[in-house]
Amino acid sequence: MNHTDILLCNYDHKLLEMLTGKLLGDGNIIIQKNRKPRFRFGHSIKDRDWCVHCYQKLAGFLPLNPPKYRRVIDSRIKGGFSELYYVQSKTDPIYVHLKEIWYNDTVKVIPKEFVEKLMTPLSLAWWYQDDGHLKMKGNIPQKFILSTESFSQEEILFLHNLLLNKFHLNFSIDNNKRLVLYNQRSILAFLSLVRPYLSKSMKRKDIYLENLKKEDLPLKKRTTVYLLKRMFFHKPTAEIRKICNSLPEVLNIIEPKLHHFLNTVEKKRDLPRKPYQIELKREELFHLTIFQQKTGYTTGEIIELCYEYLNGRLK
Repeated sequence: MNHTDILLCNYDHKLLEMLTGKLLGDGNIIIQKNRKPRFRFGHSIKDRDWCVHCYQKLAGFLPLNPPKYRRVIDSRIKGGFSELYYVQSKTDPIYVHLKEIWYNDTVKVIPKEFVEKLMTPLSLAWWYQDDGHLKMKGNIPQKFILSTESFSQEEILFLHNLLLNKFHLNFSIDNNKRLVLYNQRSILAFLSLVRPYLSKSMKRKDIYLENLKKEDLPLKKRTTVYLLKRMFFHKPTAEIRKICNSLPEVLNIIEPKLHHFLNTVEKKRDLPRKPYQIELKREELFHLTIFQQKTGYTTGEIIELCYEYLNGRLK
């Protein structure tokens, strides 16, 4: 068996997912001449709690030393030094296998077979918390970045294709060799994917929507909704309002897996549509607004998703 198969056969899958996220991010294998390899990761002092969180999750599986404080003198930094917390492992056979998989001599490389098998929402969440950045304007996400500058162009392209094929997340690669999402619904889908695995210390990397009050919305509102021509209604207003009242139920089902619907929604964008003039009451407007905030979908796209759900077409 190769090193990847040995790890998959002999170690807990959840452990390997966390290590994959960490090695894509700030983790590394220490390689010293005549010494067995060890695992290490460190974070700035502001992310001490994230460092402790990682230690606590991994320590149940691995021989690790508790986080230690370190002050690093650096004249390039304002103040002349930086502060960090780091975790360093003891020796263990798992680190020998990880070194063989993740390193070409002393240079970290992306082991494609290994990462492809271990890329899950958990490993993605750990990578994001190490090397991801969310840019917001108020409560609206503007840009999401995964720092991949240290990888080769080929490795970045591999990661891009893997995230597209596995999670339907179509990242761009910017001029700084970073993976970037600009599309709001893709950012929200990404966050729905990783949210169950985000540490409380990483609140800045999630979106916390303000509680919407029903009384802030009008009692009723007349609006035009553009829906697919293939959707058939006997009584459009009554049936569309019924759909709107099913929104909480549908949102509970699709929110944890928004990424599954990204391609479906995008493919429908250019299909022929028909306008419907309808009057929505406050309750229906409330459900629509909550759904929009959490998904980034338009009113028409939301109604189409719910229509498919109610007709047994939503998988």
